[in-house]
Amino acid sequence: MLAPHHISATNRVRAAATGRVRDVVSGRVRTAVVVHVGRDAIYLDVGGFCLGVLTKSASAVPCGLHTTLPSLTDALGAGTRTVPGSTARVGGGALLLDGTDVVVGRLIDASVPALPAASAQRARRELSGTLRRLPNVCRELPDVALKLLGDGHESAVPLLLGRGGGLTPLGDDVLCGWLATVAAAARGGHDVEGSRAVADAVTALAARHTTALSATLLDCATRGEALPQFRRLVRDLASDDDPGSSVSALLSVGHTSGYGMALGVSLALDLLVRSSTERTLV
Repeated sequence: MLAPHHISATNRVRAAATGRVRDVVSGRVRTAVVVHVGRDAIYLDVGGFCLGVLTKSASAVPCGLHTTLPSLTDALGAGTRTVPGSTARVGGGALLLDGTDVVVGRLIDASVPALPAASAQRARRELSGTLRRLPNVCRELPDVALKLLGDGHESAVPLLLGRGGGLTPLGDDVLCGWLATVAAAARGGHDVEGSRAVADAVTALAARHTTALSATLLDCATRGEALPQFRRLVRDLASDDDPGSSVSALLSVGHTSGYGMALGVSLALDLLVRSSTERTLV
C-alpha cells in the first residue's frame, strides 16, 4: 500500500474541479504517469483516466484541476522534474506533483444544458448560416465516416477515432461534439435511444485507438460533460439568443478542436431533426 503523500509537499495549490475529478483525487493513493507537459497544462494518466492540471489560460477540460495560476512553473518552479514519463502520486485528497500538492477547493459543474426537442430545428437553421468554414475541416476526414456519423451509425467510430494529430485528434473532436450534443438532446426530452450504439462503440474502442486525454474527453462527452465554450453554445441554441458569439468562442478552441466539435454539433442536429421528422410522419 502506498503511504499518504501530502505530508511531503512543500507547496499547496487549490483548484476547482468536477465531482468526478474530486473523486479521483480523494480516492485511494496510487501512481500517476505524466503524459504531457506544457506551459498551461500537465496531463497525467491515472489508471486510464487522464487528469489535467490547468492554468487559468488553459482549455477548461472537464477532466482537469482548474487553478488560477498564470503558468505552471509558478507552482512547480523553473527546475521542475515533471516531464513525460515521470510519475506523481494522486489520492487521499491531493495530487502530489514535484513537491506541490494540488487539492480540490471548489466544485464546478461541466454538464451541458438541456437542448429541448423543439429547439433542434431552430438550432440547425442558426448554425447552417454561421459555420461557413467547416468544409475545410471536413476535407481532413473521410467523407464516409462523416456520413455514417450523421446517420448515427456506430461504424463511423473506428473511422474517426485517433484520426489526426495532437493530444485530441480531429476525428475525436468531431465525436466529442456529436456525443455531447446528443447528451444535451436527451436531457431536453429527445428520444436518442437509436444513437446509443455510437456511444457504446466509443466506450469500447477509445482506450486502444486514441490518446489518453482524448479517450477521457470522449468518455466525458458521453456523460454530457464538455468545455465551457461548448456549453455556452448549447445554451444559446436552446434559447432565443443569437449563437454567433458562442460559435466564435468555440471555434477559437485549439488549432482545429473547436471546428471539429462544431462539426459534431452540426451532424448531431441533422440527425436529431431528421429522426424527429421521421417519427412524426410514421
